[in-house]
Amino acid sequence: MEDHWKKFKQEMQEHIEKINEFLNETSSNEKSQLVKPEEPVTISDNEKSQIPEQTQQIFLEENKKSEKSSRKKIYGKLKDLVKEVMEKENISRAQAYRRVKKRFSENSQ
Repeated sequence: MEDHWKKFKQEMQEHIEKINEFLNETSSNEKSQLVKPEEPVTISDNEKSQIPEQTQQIFLEENKKSEKSSRKKIYGKLKDLVKEVMEKENISRAQAYRRVKKRFSENSQ
């Protein structure tokens, strides 16, 4: 058992030495690239007009995705509406849910 432990410690020490050697060989610029991820690129309105139409369409679709309400917000609103209908109409949660769902489907069409 002790032999396994010594072997493990020796392998770990060798591994650490290899990592240190690698880090010493890399320049500080390369190290900074290893440590921090790329930052998102922002495009100004002037640059957007110079982008081909197909790329603009993709860019607009990505913006729409980020603007959509999250699922959590939608369910939160649904929960609030169900509670409101339950209190106003003095009905069960299931009935209130069905009514809210029906109103929502009518409004979305």
